[in-house]
Amino acid sequence: MEIIQAVISCHLLTRLRRKKGAVAKESESRSYGVVVNSFYELEKASIDEHECLKWRDTKKPNSVVHVCFGCTVKFKRGWVPQVLILEHEAIGVFVTHCGWNSSLEAVNAGVPMITWPMGADQIFNEKLVTEVLKIGMPIGARKLFRLEGDSITCDAVEEAVKRIMIGEEAIEMRNRTKVPSQLAKQAMKGGGSSFTELEALVEELSSLNY
Repeated sequence: MEIIQAVISCHLLTRLRRKKGAVAKESESRSYGVVVNSFYELEKASIDEHECLKWRDTKKPNSVVHVCFGCTVKFKRGWVPQVLILEHEAIGVFVTHCGWNSSLEAVNAGVPMITWPMGADQIFNEKLVTEVLKIGMPIGARKLFRLEGDSITCDAVEEAVKRIMIGEEAIEMRNRTKVPSQLAKQAMKGGGSSFTELEALVEELSSLNY
């Protein structure tokens, strides 16, 4: 078993950085790739006991706004099981920084998005969500806020939430989310594109001689 840098605890990460990441780089150079995942049946007990999931069950359908700021923002409290949250009927909209994983999770769950990208690939992901798939509404700053000083007002967030949760426009957008959601689920079924690609990866790895 190899430990990759992304999952090493903070004190070990600090030591690795002091050594200029030599251990991590060596591990990466010898690794064929990384596949990380889990599933509900494996961690059912801990997932079912999560406080936010119990709270969610008390809310009406499409009445909750889920907000995610990504991994660069740190809070004192821990992570939430986002996939399970997004799949709940109470969730009406997802305010997201447009990280790729979060975007995919929202697409799979069929939840419309309010997009608030911070930089890097998030800008391009927002274009996919809002202009190609048309299942999201942008509120993000058009400049790098750390350099230009742009900010998002409370009024802008409020207006976007209302537009995406109330009225005909909201209904149309929610209906549009069903198409990519169905495609995503089909891709993961037996014979689907993701299933086939993962199966091919397993076969390829099994054929390698180390």
